[in-house]
Amino acid sequence: MACRWGWNMTEEKARDLKKYPLYYPLVMGALLVHVICQVLFLYWNEPVMKFYNLFSIAVFAAGLRYIRRYQKRVVFIVLVEATIFVMLATITMGWDYGFQNWMFAFLIVELTVPFKERNPFYVLGVLQSVLYIALSFAIKQKMEWEVLFHLDMMFISLNMAAVFAVIFFSERVLGLSKAIEFFFLQKEMDEMRESISRDELTGLVSRRRMNQILAEMNDRLQRENMKFYLIFADIDHFKNINDAYGHEFGDCALKQVSNILNRELRGDDIVARWGGEEFLILLRSKANGKGPLAVADVKEILNRVRRKVEETPLCRQGEDIAITITFGGVGSDNYRDVYEMIRRADEQMYNGKKAGRNRVQIEE
Repeated sequence: MACRWGWNMTEEKARDLKKYPLYYPLVMGALLVHVICQVLFLYWNEPVMKFYNLFSIAVFAAGLRYIRRYQKRVVFIVLVEATIFVMLATITMGWDYGFQNWMFAFLIVELTVPFKERNPFYVLGVLQSVLYIALSFAIKQKMEWEVLFHLDMMFISLNMAAVFAVIFFSERVLGLSKAIEFFFLQKEMDEMRESISRDELTGLVSRRRMNQILAEMNDRLQRENMKFYLIFADIDHFKNINDAYGHEFGDCALKQVSNILNRELRGDDIVARWGGEEFLILLRSKANGKGPLAVADVKEILNRVRRKVEETPLCRQGEDIAITITFGGVGSDNYRDVYEMIRRADEQMYNGKKAGRNRVQIEE
């Protein structure tokens, strides 16, 4: 129920985002600000802004109408209009009313837009930075152009330019930081996926990952005439080894057998630790690229592995401890269900145990 509820909430949020795009609240809020400003302009009888602001209200109202279809274009147009509004308000009403401070807010919006093509917004941000500095000289400083290169003006220019430069630089650093963070996050996710797909002790494919592979094979087996073999392998007398020499020695035996399986089987075969001392092997259909595997080919491959395990004892305190392994498997010729193949391969492996262990038992 919890998962279902979470899924429904995600769908609902997706529908809301489509109905009300990301910048819809921003444009709506800006429209309300313009409406409030219009009331104040009329109250003060501000001769220029009470007329121009009607145009601003019209632009933002149209923006709300079309933002669902043209979000990027609408956001850019309203930012341009807002810049003109701020410039006119600062020129006609003066610096002390603070309209010019909106430039900083505009700049933050322009440097953080999520659109793929952001260059127009960057250019607009640069123009707003230049405009802010120019308004500062023309309105706030009230200095003649002849003295602009005075030392005081040089410091003022340098400081304001540096502020905007730091803002732009911070945006680039933020973008770089996000890229670096994404890289390490991706690396961590890859490592997590790898840890899930690999058995921690042996490094073989994990049972969880093998089940995913088997599910894919089962789907294909229903549709295609595939040729492959599923093989169970089990270390003989493993419980006795653990009881006699300890679990640490048992782990060494598991690792050694796993290494031999990895080395001796072909590169496109898959070996998984199925549980305890059991391994499940998927042998692919081709024998050295020459054609389908026959039962004789499978027996030859597995007997080679079996002999290698038998000929590689584990040494404990100067004593060689022999390890043997029993294989049991089936081919896909007579099956249309992978899970039935697994059941039958398990039976074949136990038939091999009953017949004396250290052998290969393949269903003919």
